[in-house]
Amino acid sequence: MSNIERKDRIAGVIIEQLAGILYREFPQYMLKIAVTRVVMSKDISTAKVWIDIRADNHEQILRKVIAARGRIRHQLSQVLAAYTCPELFFIRDENPDYVSRIDELIARIHAEKERF
Repeated sequence: MSNIERKDRIAGVIIEQLAGILYREFPQYMLKIAVTRVVMSKDISTAKVWIDIRADNHEQILRKVIAARGRIRHQLSQVLAAYTCPELFFIRDENPDYVSRIDELIARIHAEKERF
């Protein structure tokens, strides 16, 4: 198995497992947090984890997730079939907000066209 295939496989497992871990750690944010992508470093020692946070207090939620990353990493290490568990770096994925803002602007343009 090539290193690229291994990185992709581990990233896929991390995405799947983090959904459950985040739900258990933060049940109050169950429908507000989603892992959108994971990018592994070349040596698989670190993982950048992009999360979509659908809440007005997204900065506060991100800080809570970052503060809990040690516990999250420990839980992830229990299910990951790897020698070591990568260090996790959580990043807010702002792309979904951008897409919904564009959709909102397009809908507004269509509504204005219908008025004229």
